[in-house]
Amino acid sequence: LLPAYRGAAPIQWALINGDEETGLSTFFITPKVDTGAVICQDRLSIRPSDNYGTLSERMGILGSDLLVETINLIESGAASAIKQNDNQATLAPKITKDMTIIDWSRPARELHNLVRGLTPTPSATTIIKGKRIKIQETRVDNDDNGSNYLPGEITAIKKSIVSVQTGKGHLLIHRVQLEGKKTMDIGSFMNGFALNIGDRFGN
Repeated sequence: LLPAYRGAAPIQWALINGDEETGLSTFFITPKVDTGAVICQDRLSIRPSDNYGTLSERMGILGSDLLVETINLIESGAASAIKQNDNQATLAPKITKDMTIIDWSRPARELHNLVRGLTPTPSATTIIKGKRIKIQETRVDNDDNGSNYLPGEITAIKKSIVSVQTGKGHLLIHRVQLEGKKTMDIGSFMNGFALNIGDRFGN
């Protein structure tokens, strides 16, 4: 909701930052991006299962109703114009390629939110055995007890999960996409790409 997340990628940054709520704003256009007086706003809860794709779809449905409401208010002459508080403004810059690269020294929760914010596109990426892969679905395991693994190292492998050490906790990988291939669950991926405990992700 404006004045938060002014810029090109508000949905992505709300997810990357782990927000639990987002929303939509309609506003009058001004020369400076996303700074015009607000006409209507509507809030939307962010689900733990949401990623950029699912949240965008839900916001699109909400946005169509909000747009109709805004047009009706303008046509009737009842539209308000609430000035934004620039002191509360935050930015949502365009996602660059460098921003998609996973830094395994960061906490698992932050990496999980990065994956959510970049799925299905452009996707969070990493390197394993010289191959670049996109990480498309993850979960978080905060248990760090007794871990002697380095960030990026695989700590456990199960049929449908690969556990990777991070700077704090473990990131559980569920779905990936190898360059030039379709997205698949991690079990199917390992049928054609061997992974072992101790193998290390990283660029």
